[in-house]
Amino acid sequence: MAAFLWMKHQGKRQHENHGWWNSKEKDTYPPWAWVLLIVIGFFLRSLRFWAFPQWPLFDESSILQFALELNRHWDWKFFYTDGQIPPLLIWATAILLKISQNSFFALEFPVFFISCLTLLAGFGTARRFLPEKWAYLLTAFLALAYWPIYLQSLSIQAICLPVWEIGVFFFLVETFKKGWKKSSGLWIWMLGVWLGLGYWTYTSWPVVTLAALIISAVGIKQSGWNFRAPLLLGCGLFTTGFYFIIAALQSGGYGTHLIGYSAFHGWIPAKQVLFSSLDYVNFIFWGYWSEGIYAPLHGGFLNPLMAAFFWIGLWEVFNQKTLSPWKRWIILPLLLFLLPGILSQSLQSYRVIQVIIPILGLCALGACRLLASLPGRARPIAISLILLVSLAWDIPRLTETWAVFTNPTAPIRMVYETLKNIAQNQGPGLCFTQFKVHQQTEENLESAVYPFNAAENPRWVYHNSHWAALLVHGDEIPFLRKDFSGAQWLRTPVISGSDDQLTMGVFPITACEGPRFEKWIAMNLWLQKGDWEYRNVSNTQSYQEALQYWLNPPNFMKGDKFLETCYWERLTEFYYERGYETHYELQLDALKHAVADGYPAPHLYYDLGCLLLRRKNFTGSRKAFENALRGDPHNPDVNYALSVLKKMEKNHPVSN
Repeated sequence: MAAFLWMKHQGKRQHENHGWWNSKEKDTYPPWAWVLLIVIGFFLRSLRFWAFPQWPLFDESSILQFALELNRHWDWKFFYTDGQIPPLLIWATAILLKISQNSFFALEFPVFFISCLTLLAGFGTARRFLPEKWAYLLTAFLALAYWPIYLQSLSIQAICLPVWEIGVFFFLVETFKKGWKKSSGLWIWMLGVWLGLGYWTYTSWPVVTLAALIISAVGIKQSGWNFRAPLLLGCGLFTTGFYFIIAALQSGGYGTHLIGYSAFHGWIPAKQVLFSSLDYVNFIFWGYWSEGIYAPLHGGFLNPLMAAFFWIGLWEVFNQKTLSPWKRWIILPLLLFLLPGILSQSLQSYRVIQVIIPILGLCALGACRLLASLPGRARPIAISLILLVSLAWDIPRLTETWAVFTNPTAPIRMVYETLKNIAQNQGPGLCFTQFKVHQQTEENLESAVYPFNAAENPRWVYHNSHWAALLVHGDEIPFLRKDFSGAQWLRTPVISGSDDQLTMGVFPITACEGPRFEKWIAMNLWLQKGDWEYRNVSNTQSYQEALQYWLNPPNFMKGDKFLETCYWERLTEFYYERGYETHYELQLDALKHAVADGYPAPHLYYDLGCLLLRRKNFTGSRKAFENALRGDPHNPDVNYALSVLKKMEKNHPVSN
């Protein structure tokens, strides 16, 4: 509101303070001021990696999982996960993991490098094309603001997009400055080449390329239409886009993920979809109503001061007649770049990461307009106050964000530290990380222990290991204790995918147990590959490939009840994640196999009972719950389920 009142007041005398647009001043800010911004920006980008516990967060686990796969077998796969993301960050992480054998370094260094490279690219491009004051403030906001630091501090493929986007602006603006007729054929071809490289960054890259092509078409037409420029631009785009086209055709259904995430897909209520769409604007300035993924903490991505500058900058674009025409093109990207979010069915911040650069540009423009209204001597003080107030608002939010994200990882980090200490004393061991139903916590443990895990890391010879470890459900310990009397069982605060507390078993490896552990290693690797197959399901073809893999388990697991238990439980998970209703009977069959061919563990009977209860099979459900209580008489979940069953029997007396 204050910003609008100020703009209205300034509009009456706007002709007085606009000499800075075409200012020829140089070195308005001394070199040390620029260097200070860059250094502070680098420092803030490093905070997450040393000031908070090192641990993969959220989708970072997928990046590490695929990096582990590539360490075992490099296959040049181009599309990963159900979102069909490109491989750039995964490849970088895999190479660094191979060289360093340090999971955390391999995950974090590419993030820090790309984030710093984005800052440097933004600084260089702003210095080249914008007036000094505007360039300085844009660099300052890019270096110090909460939004770019937060989103570019996670190992998510989308962080690669802003640096490519800045490159698009550079090539495009340089072409407009030279003129389309005067620009060399090589330069126009290079612009097309750079536009075509967008597919290496993130799924939303087409909106950036589309905006650039629209602006290019208008510029070419205004310069006197001819076929030379469009032909060269198209050739450059095809040169780099050809690989993407071939990879998309080979994937057998590229683009189905866009339909799945679309607002028009239909499986999320229309009201929720509408709120999510509105929140893609709302969460930039004020906050959000819907449930957001990677959303800002406390308010919007922009603090109130920067939000005010944005509205002032937007007013300037529409209200300032002396502004260069090409600078007005900032509005087109602003609108197009929001579309991948607005047209999706949920709130996910990375879908609109491409809007950061134009919005920060408008924030810097608004700040320049404010400074232009002040006396010359007051401007250095005003700039200092602007940046200090913005920092004072954003740094606490940034540190709190990382604290909120990393604090829940404390339980699994305790397990990791225990295993790490054992490895330091006894050397690499066998860490069986694939046997239980996965949550991100267990997935992250797999990548964390990789440097000393002889069961998965080909660097180590597993025959030389003297210890083994695995996470199990507490109700499986009585079955395993019979075979591993020397095992130590440590109750952990880690919760499994079925909301049960897990226990960690540490086994000494003896000669008589060696053959069994060899089977366990092979099964662990088989389940790991099955997990990778599942993660890459993005269309009907990839689903069928994953299903066929899971339905053909290795023969050597037969006769080992623990391995049978693990296989059938993981198969149940696969069916559940691919659609509970569609795969109901298959889930039911897998759980029955788990208790019949494997260990009749109480948690499996509980899952079986809950599944039968969903279809009102009261007799079968009661029998399963009673079997669960025989092994764990005081289990609160089972007793509660039985009470629910009794109420349902009264309301629905007929059992199916």
